[in-house]
Amino acid sequence: MRIKEYLIPNWKKPELDEGSKKAIERGDELEKNLDACYSRLETIEICTSNSKDEDAILLTKFLTVNMANLLLVFFYQSKISLPEEVRTSLEKIPDSDLVEVMKEFLEKLNLDTSNNDSVEEKISITQDTINKIEKIIRQKYKEEIYNKIKVYKTRLLLQSIILSGILLVGLYSGYKKYNELKPLKPDTFTILHSENKNLQPFPDTKLNVELKPSEEWQPIVTNFAKPTKIGFLKIEPIHQKDSRFQIKEIKFYAGDKVVKNIELILTQETMMSLPKLIQLNDGVTLGRANIGQASEFVTKAINPEINFLLDDLDGITKIEFTVRYIKKHKKFKN
Repeated sequence: MRIKEYLIPNWKKPELDEGSKKAIERGDELEKNLDACYSRLETIEICTSNSKDEDAILLTKFLTVNMANLLLVFFYQSKISLPEEVRTSLEKIPDSDLVEVMKEFLEKLNLDTSNNDSVEEKISITQDTINKIEKIIRQKYKEEIYNKIKVYKTRLLLQSIILSGILLVGLYSGYKKYNELKPLKPDTFTILHSENKNLQPFPDTKLNVELKPSEEWQPIVTNFAKPTKIGFLKIEPIHQKDSRFQIKEIKFYAGDKVVKNIELILTQETMMSLPKLIQLNDGVTLGRANIGQASEFVTKAINPEINFLLDDLDGITKIEFTVRYIKKHKKFKN
């Protein structure tokens, strides 16, 4: 295989002179005769697997005819029909290496033996010989069977695959970059809750509040129809991927009184307590906020969830969040 020929861009179909046409015909004939040999070999293997050893021996004799004809046709000699003609036909083959391979094969074959082990051995010897013949021809006579059209078609196919791959990678990279850079849309801030921190919230507790992307802090207020007990709080802060989200604090009200205030400004203390307080699903991960900054989260999917495990809070009438969100590739200024 001429690797260089397959990689050099050249879309022009080659012109064929008489020598090229003859090489193509010779190569096609070689492929056809090789296929005939391998096909008969498969039939012999099927006979052996079904314990039809006599049939396998008979077919092997005629496979030697196929192998001899492969060489005879390749060197423009007449075909033979009978196994008895195989040895004498080798005198017409002008390549001593191929003749030596065939003679060695015929000596090893010993078709008079018909036990099962020897039949399997004969199949192995025959297959090895066909492989050797094919290898010698392809190495020594590659110019004589060089197929410009086949190389041309293979080059077109290979280069089309490479170009398609480059195009797909480029499109994917562009699409990925576009998603990273495209503006965020207004969204909804969703909360759900349950009374016990060991109990997942029920869907009927869902509350939605609209919010917009901004670098400025936004108050998100959720009011309950009646005083509520809360032990588990789930929030879906945004329903878009590739966003950077911060929560500064969460205030829990009983009437007008703040009964609990969770400040999410990073300190040595909060860094130790956050893993016990917060659980994240696969759609969100912690960002890289520094000490003194609000806790930061980055959404990786459209379904980020942040769960807060709380001490049971009773009589809650309102929750107020202080939040903001921007694109992931940006940074908050303060």
